[in-house]
Amino acid sequence: MDMTDQPRRRAFLLAGLLPGLLRGQSAASPRVPPVDESDREASFAAFRRHLLDVIARRDAGALLAVVDPEVRMSARNRPEGRDEFARFWQLRRPGMSEVWAVLARVLELGCVKDEQRGGFLAPSISARLPAGLNADWHEIVADADEPLRARPETGAPVVMTLDWHVVKRVAGPAPVPEEWMAVEVPGGPSGFVRKAALSNPLGYRALFQKRDGEWRITLLRSGD
Repeated sequence: MDMTDQPRRRAFLLAGLLPGLLRGQSAASPRVPPVDESDREASFAAFRRHLLDVIARRDAGALLAVVDPEVRMSARNRPEGRDEFARFWQLRRPGMSEVWAVLARVLELGCVKDEQRGGFLAPSISARLPAGLNADWHEIVADADEPLRARPETGAPVVMTLDWHVVKRVAGPAPVPEEWMAVEVPGGPSGFVRKAALSNPLGYRALFQKRDGEWRITLLRSGD
């Protein structure tokens, strides 16, 4: 055998294997990092800044002023309206309402242009779930540095560091503590992740549309 041919032979083999390796790598472990397209419309970017200020101040009156009179909060074929919105979110006691955390979270995870309905949808990660993945079974790790652990406890060995990965819910080998979830990374390992780090694609979503020239919250709901 001509020894001078060995480097060329290795290079040829690697060239043949590399595309397959890269295909396997790209097909596995889908990720959905957030994006924000608010700046596509200056008026919406200004509205988003105003809404974040309202949230920070927990100003119920200012919030209701940007809620559409026909806001939808469920899968019903009719709007619930502002009064029901205020009742559901307990805005008579704004300090106790959970709406501030919900709105802050969906905005934090980015707004994307909704071309079909004409407006902006948040969070962006719910709108960008890869095709073929079922929202009923999958969760999005809403963090850029979240450990997948070997056991459902802080300090357990780290199996993998998750970075906006999509994971599938699986049955754990034993009852899993309430604050943890047993998951599997598609094409990758299994383990446990904190529920607080997960975002369900069917969780709360907000739709913002223009009504009479003004931006309004026209939908704030969870579920299918």
